Amino acid sequence: MLLSNAWHDCDIGINASANLGDLVMASTSMAVASTLLWGLMRKVTGRRQLLLPLLMTVAAAAALLWPLMAIWHAPDGYPVSFCAPDNVPPWWPDWLPV
Repeated sequence: MLLSNAWHDCDIGINASANLGDLVMASTSMAVASTLLWGLMRKVTGRRQLLLPLLMTVAAAAALLWPLMAIWHAPDGYPVSFCAPDNVPPWWPDWLPV
């Protein structure tokens, strides 16, 4: 949703339908990474525990979200008029660079 909102606010791509392929690829990569992290955390912490692997997976997914936004948010030099000059949406926090 963050990536879709960033593209919508900065007018990236043609329309939502045209961006669907990239969003599916980004969402699938996050889902695969989260599933692999969940399995790894379950293996490291033991199969009987659920809360600790869940919290570790959520923290790791949040850490993976930043590179996803940094790579996919908008290419440098993309001709946008709404988020110029750095193609970062106005709602993105200043303390987290992309």
